[in-house]
Amino acid sequence: MLLAGNGIPVRIEIPLQGMRRIRLTALADILEDKVFRLIFPQGTLPVARIDHTRTCRILFENPGQPMTIVAEIETILDERTLKLRSRETMQHDQQRNFFRVDVSTPVIATSMLPPGLAGEGESWRLTGETLDVSGNGLMVAFPQSLGDTQRLRLDIILPTADLKVVQCIAQVIREHHIQDGLYHVALTYEDIAPEDRDRIIGCCLSIQRKHLRLRVGAREV
Repeated sequence: MLLAGNGIPVRIEIPLQGMRRIRLTALADILEDKVFRLIFPQGTLPVARIDHTRTCRILFENPGQPMTIVAEIETILDERTLKLRSRETMQHDQQRNFFRVDVSTPVIATSMLPPGLAGEGESWRLTGETLDVSGNGLMVAFPQSLGDTQRLRLDIILPTADLKVVQCIAQVIREHHIQDGLYHVALTYEDIAPEDRDRIIGCCLSIQRKHLRLRVGAREV
């Protein structure tokens, strides 16, 4: 059952034509059991490209009660609003160490062995873009698979005024092949300096405040 209320912040993956998806933020109004509408910031919803034949995955971000809803799009009400019907609900484990924020920022992944010590094919370097970041880990889009790699060195360029670079050793949790030239990889920090973790958390808090201001602005327009 959906939570009651209006103006609930959500993150949603919307299916697009060509087997692609786009990740957006929105505000949810619960209309009735299993039926809700999403209101998006002006100019962000690609109405003409939405694929109605596939389901959406929506993360409801209520404090203490996060849940993911798999839903189908019933109607496009206007250029900012969708009406959806829930098909499946998945409760989240509440013991996560840190919240995540959607942010795109460059990362550089390199092999654990430095070039001088690595054998043929054992030293590599790959650039990517984050999809979301937390004080515990991150999701990164890479142009190619990491293969059998389990641990790697990671440089994260934080989206701050001074573009601070945080370095750590990360562990691969899972990898999904999205399409040709696109892989989503979940990573957790295995070895990171406490001050660097604090920088990441501080950056996440700053981004969250910006997201909240945008949501309030979208609601008032």
